[in-house]
Amino acid sequence: YTTMRIVDDAAKAVGGNIENAAAFCEAVGKTNIKAPRGPVSFDPLTHQAIQNVYVREVIERDGKQYNKVIDVVPNVGDHPANKA
Repeated sequence: YTTMRIVDDAAKAVGGNIENAAAFCEAVGKTNIKAPRGPVSFDPLTHQAIQNVYVREVIERDGKQYNKVIDVVPNVGDHPANKA
């Protein structure tokens, strides 16, 4: 879902002209969507995805195990920028 939404939004931003690779890549970099796991955007310098990280704890309830979100670290990206 997330990847297709990013591609679709970027294709719409360039008027469907995905053959113009530079414009399409620029449009992908400007994409900012609400995905099932939360907001997704891209770092303009590193082009890495920026998204929330969910810290979870496994709990048992009614004899079954579940993931319980205990914290959300918002907007996690490649900081400091990876120079590799």
